[in-house]
Amino acid sequence: MLEATANKTMNHASRLLLLPFTALVLLMLPMTAQALEHWYIPTETEIKTLIVSNPTSSQQLLWIAKPNDGTSAGSTETSFAIAAGQKLEFPLIDSRVVNFLHVKAQSKKLIASVIDQTGRSIAWPKGSSAAYQDFQFSESTAVIINLTPFEQTFSVNHQSLKIPGFGKIRETLPAGHLNAEGQSRFLVARVNPSVELVNFNSNPVTTTPPQDGYFFLLTNSQKNQSYVVNITSPELVTQAREQIQNPTAAVGRILIGQVGKNSGGFNRDFNDTKKTPWTWHVDSVLHFAELASQDCDGSPEMIEELALPWIENSGVICFWNYRVTKELRPEDVSH
Repeated sequence: MLEATANKTMNHASRLLLLPFTALVLLMLPMTAQALEHWYIPTETEIKTLIVSNPTSSQQLLWIAKPNDGTSAGSTETSFAIAAGQKLEFPLIDSRVVNFLHVKAQSKKLIASVIDQTGRSIAWPKGSSAAYQDFQFSESTAVIINLTPFEQTFSVNHQSLKIPGFGKIRETLPAGHLNAEGQSRFLVARVNPSVELVNFNSNPVTTTPPQDGYFFLLTNSQKNQSYVVNITSPELVTQAREQIQNPTAAVGRILIGQVGKNSGGFNRDFNDTKKTPWTWHVDSVLHFAELASQDCDGSPEMIEELALPWIENSGVICFWNYRVTKELRPEDVSH
C-alpha cells in the first residue's frame, strides 16, 4: 500500500490546499500526457521512503503509477499536488506487492530521493531507462526490473534470464557482465543492506531501421513528446509532406495506425535527450483522419505502459494531439 504524508514544516494553509489532492484517487493515464519527468523506483524492502521535493515558487503536479502487471484491469495512477517550496514523503508500506513505482512530474525541477533501511538518503536520477549496453558489476544481491510490458531476455555471464512484462528478479549475481538481448528497457539496483542504482541511463542506442519507406516525426502541441512512423504508401507519404509544408491547411492530420511490438528500428522519442526508443511502434499506417474515436486516443507514454493489452485488444492508435512535424532520414532514427 502506498501512503502519502506532507512535510511536517508545511503551514496550515498549505495543508488545506494539499489535502484534496493527496487522497488516493485513481486516474486515467491520459491525465499524464503532459508529464515531463519520470522516475522508476524499485519497491524493495530496503527502500523505506520516497521523497519528492518542489523547490519552485509554484504548486506542481505529480503522479504515481502502479504498472499493469497483468493481474488487474489496467494501470492506475494517484495524483498529488506539491505546494511551492514543500515536499511529500511516501512511506512504502508493504510495497513488495508492486515491482516498481513509476513517478511522473509536471515540472523538470522536482527532485526525488529515497531513504533506505539504514537511514541513508539517496538522490534518485530521473529519465527513461534505455539499457541496451553490456556493463560490468561486482558480486552482489541485485534486483533487475523489466520496465516494458513485454517479456524480455537478459544475459548474465552468458546465461539467459527471462523476465515477464513489468516483472523483476532478485538474486545474488556473480561478478561479470549483464546485457539485454534485443531492445529492452530495464533497471538494475544493488540491494541489501543499502540501495545503489547500478544501471539506468545508458549511452545512446543504435538501431537498424527498415530499408523501405519514409520516416516522419509526430509531435504533440506542447512539443514535449514525440514518436516516429515509417510510411510506405506513396499517397500517405505525400499527405505527410503536405502537413509539414502547410501546417494550417484544413486536411486530415490524425494518424490512424496499428500498434506493433518493439521500436521497429525507428520509433524514438526525439524530445528525450538520448532519443530513447519506445518499446512499440506503428506497424502499419492506415490513413490520416480529421476526426477519430476517443477509444484509440492517448499518448506515446500511455502506449509504452499499456502496449500489450492495447495490441491484444484493438491495436489501433489515433493520437488526437499529435501532428506530422518533420521528415527524418534513416540515419536520424538509427541513433
